[in-house]
Amino acid sequence: MNRQVLKAQAKDVLRNHYWPMVGLSVLLMIFGGGSGSANTIRAVFTDDNSIALATYSTIVGMLIGVFVVNPLTVGVNRYMIRISRGEQARFEDVIYAFHHNYFNVVKIMLMEVVFILLWSLLLVIPGIYKAFEYSMIPYLLAEDSSLSQKEAFATTKRIMSGHIGDYFVLTLSFFLWYFLGALTFGILYIFYVVPYVNLTYTQFYLLLTKLPEDNTFVNINNQNTDLS
Repeated sequence: MNRQVLKAQAKDVLRNHYWPMVGLSVLLMIFGGGSGSANTIRAVFTDDNSIALATYSTIVGMLIGVFVVNPLTVGVNRYMIRISRGEQARFEDVIYAFHHNYFNVVKIMLMEVVFILLWSLLLVIPGIYKAFEYSMIPYLLAEDSSLSQKEAFATTKRIMSGHIGDYFVLTLSFFLWYFLGALTFGILYIFYVVPYVNLTYTQFYLLLTKLPEDNTFVNINNQNTDLS
């Protein structure tokens, strides 16, 4: 798997859809980053009921993540898949999961997090491995939000089989960009790093689903893979 080709393809897509991708990055950062962390810190240091307020803020943040950020992530992935394929994408794609099997998407995305956390309780390495193995679930749901939990997990495990190492190395290859983004106080994240990285992962997904041995949405119900 040629990382340079994936990144070059991502850059081509980004050049043609730069400002929409920046806008989507801002949207995700608003909901994902503004889910209560600042309020939690403020509450701990300034209020007599700091623990209660911090707990409340954390719970609210978790709920926003489960019911807003996760479905929104699926919709953004749908948007990126479509523009990467040269198709016309619209705002309706971004909110796709909110009006197509919403609670199914919420459930599966939540279970992804739960399973990763459970594996992480064993050791850090199994948790990281499972996070990589399950990483294609938001993309699969972006293409078909009606997938069952069993289908989604079985499919991501199948298409990631033999490619965990590729995904790990691809992730490491962005380290310098994350470092530069931190140096610019997050400005570079918004205007380049987040759109570029997300589009590269989209190219990774599209490549996996094009591989000769893959039949992502064919006879999936005949598979007998457990959720281990």
